[in-house]
Amino acid sequence: MKIFSITKYIAIAFLLFQITNLRAQIQIVKTMQSGCVNDTQAFSLECDGCTIVSWNVSGPHTSFNVDDPGIWGFYWTAPGSYNVNCNFIYNGSSDSRSYLAVISNPVTPEVSLSRTPSTNPITFGQQVVFTASPVANGGPAPTYQWFLNNVEQGGQTSYEYVNSALQNGDQVFVRMFSNAACPAPSYDDSNPITVNVTYPISTTPVAQSVSIPYNTSTTLSASGAVSGQVYRWYDVPTGNGGYYEGLSYPTPILQNHKTYYVCIRNPSTSGESVRVPQTVTLIVPPPAIPTLSINTCGPRTLTRGTPPADVIWSWQGTNENGLYPGGTQPVLTLTQATPISGVVR
Repeated sequence: MKIFSITKYIAIAFLLFQITNLRAQIQIVKTMQSGCVNDTQAFSLECDGCTIVSWNVSGPHTSFNVDDPGIWGFYWTAPGSYNVNCNFIYNGSSDSRSYLAVISNPVTPEVSLSRTPSTNPITFGQQVVFTASPVANGGPAPTYQWFLNNVEQGGQTSYEYVNSALQNGDQVFVRMFSNAACPAPSYDDSNPITVNVTYPISTTPVAQSVSIPYNTSTTLSASGAVSGQVYRWYDVPTGNGGYYEGLSYPTPILQNHKTYYVCIRNPSTSGESVRVPQTVTLIVPPPAIPTLSINTCGPRTLTRGTPPADVIWSWQGTNENGLYPGGTQPVLTLTQATPISGVVR
């Protein structure tokens, strides 16, 4: 008799434990995973054998629909932390559960894209490193996907993308997936970066410097190009200065010495050789011998001719005091018997 009583008590205790354990497992779950203002919400009570009595929702929200075992079809209209409460009966006794919902305003993610080296063009085969930088609302751990010419690059999900085989005109952009509290939309595409690639030409052009009369022009030429290649004359030894492209270069009228820098270029690939200097030296005409006045009384004068446009003639000479103070005037008055000559400046 005593053994039976102990067994009975053990069975009752085990049953009470099961009931208590099952009651502890009852919970409200969020069945629509959105934490944003104005996004539809849905919650459900996970419980076998519960009879739901009522649902209560705090905070500013629209009306909800009740469909055992949950509520759905409503949304909060302002950010905040709100309670969802369910009253129910389980095994003949009343109970309740609450769920704390954190609701945020939608945020717009933004990502920027940079590259190293940052300037165009690059040489074919040169390594380029593209770097994604969250500008706003990327969240604590955004993820990335890289695209080359609008094609998703498999396995390229780091914040950096490295490529050493870019072709001329290739475009790269990155897509950042935000893990912020409430991104809308969930990702942002950076602006694309277009890469200009040159394909080097190993041949060096041969170009001769020339001399021409002042205030005239000439036609420059070079050698070394093959079929499909042309020459390009630059104003600067490196970089993107002014240029002229063709098989020869008719210069403008020159009034100063000028050095151009010529290279061989392939127009279809934008490839260029090294640049070599080609100098145009101007030959400026000397002044004619000035005319000495024939008077015998008083100071005598020297009269010069008219120099070409943009050329200045000046007087130079010496007397017993050393260098004679000359000038650029057409007529020079002599106070001493002084050797004087007109020179170009």
